Amino acid sequence: MNRKMIRLAWLIAAAAAVLAGCRSQLEPVQPPPFRVEWLPIPHWAEGAVIYRVPGNWISGLPGKTQSWNWTAHLEDLGVDALLIGPAARISARQVNRFSAILKRSGVRVLAAVAPGVSPAMVDSLDVDGLLLRRADSSLIVIAGEWQAGAQRQRMLFTDSLPHFDVPLPLHGVVDRRFYRELLRVRQSQIRTSKVVEAVLAPADSLVPAGRALLSLRPPGAPGPLRRFGAPALRGYLRFWAALPGFLLIEAGQEYGLDSLRAADFFPGRFTQSGDSALYREYRQLFRLRNSVAALRRGQGAPVQTSMIDGAASSFLRFDDTGVVLVVANLRREPAKMVLLTLSPEQRQLCTGRRFRNFADHTATRLPGDFFFREIAPFTSVIYLSEQTSSKGEL
Repeated sequence: MNRKMIRLAWLIAAAAAVLAGCRSQLEPVQPPPFRVEWLPIPHWAEGAVIYRVPGNWISGLPGKTQSWNWTAHLEDLGVDALLIGPAARISARQVNRFSAILKRSGVRVLAAVAPGVSPAMVDSLDVDGLLLRRADSSLIVIAGEWQAGAQRQRMLFTDSLPHFDVPLPLHGVVDRRFYRELLRVRQSQIRTSKVVEAVLAPADSLVPAGRALLSLRPPGAPGPLRRFGAPALRGYLRFWAALPGFLLIEAGQEYGLDSLRAADFFPGRFTQSGDSALYREYRQLFRLRNSVAALRRGQGAPVQTSMIDGAASSFLRFDDTGVVLVVANLRREPAKMVLLTLSPEQRQLCTGRRFRNFADHTATRLPGDFFFREIAPFTSVIYLSEQTSSKGEL
C-alpha cells in the first residue's frame, strides 16, 4: 500500500510539473517596464472636476445656443473642465469652435483621442488637455510631439499605463481599479480601508497619490444610481468627492440618468426627467471641494481605524490652510465601536482645532482617539476644521 501511495504521489508531481511547463509556454511574455515623466499639475487643474460628454454631441450641434446652456450648467454644477469623448466623424474645427465658446466663460476643455488619430489633427486642437484612450506606441509618439510643440502647458491623461520603453509626459491616469474596488465593497467582499489604501497609499506606487482620475461610472457601465442603489449613493458620493486626485463625472450622472443628449441642456429640461435632489447633492459636494483648499489640493493620509464589528475606514486631507477628516462605512453592515487612532504627526495636525460635520454643522473637538459608537451602512462623514470651512452656506 505504501508503495502505491508513493507511486501515485510521484505521478501527481510529474503531471503538475508538465502542466506548469505548458502554462509557462502559453502565457504571454510580460512587456518591458514603462517610463513616465510626471508633469507639474497646473494650479487650475489640481483636484479638478472633469465632466465627460460623448464626442458625437459636438458634431450634431446646430448653433451656439446649446453650447451656452452647457456653460451655464457646468458653472452651476461647479465643474472645472469639459472632456469631449472621441468620435469617428468629429473634426478638429468642430472641437475648436465648441471649445472657444466654453472658454469665454472660463471652462477648460479637454479632448479624448482615439487610436489612429493623426499627429496633425492632434496638434491643431485648441484645447487645454488630452485624454489618450489607449497607450500604444503611436499615441505615445503623438503625445510627445503634441507636448513638445505646445506654446503653453497642457494637461495629458491616459486611460492605461504604457508598456513601452518610451517616456510619456503625463499629468494623470484613469484609475479603473477604483470603480472595481467600490463594487467589491458594495457587495461586502472587501473592507472600506482597501479602497482608501488603493487611492492614498497604493502599494504598487505606479501612480503617485493625487494623479488618478477617479470615476463612479466608467464608459459603458450603468450610472451610479442604478449600480450602487439610492440608499448607498449619498455615502459613496461624499467619499468620492473627498479623495485626492481628479474627479471624472459622466454626462447625466448628476441627475441619476444613464445617458443624456445634447438637446437636454435647454433650461428647465431636467425638472421633469431628472433627479433634482441628487443634482443638488453633486453641486454641494463640488462647491465644497472648490471652497476648501485641503480637499481640493491637500495631501491625504489613512488613519488607523479599529472596531469590534464592521469595516469602516477614515483618512485625513490636509495642507497649510487646515485639516479635513473623512470617516466612511461603504458596506451594507453597520460598523460598531469604531476607534480612530491618530499617529503623532496626525495628532499634531489636529491639536487645538475645532471640527464641524459638513452635513449638519455640529461642532466637535478631535482628540487623539476619536470614538464612534456606530457608523450606519453606506455612510460617509466629512469633518471640516474651522480654518478650512468656507464662509456662509454652500
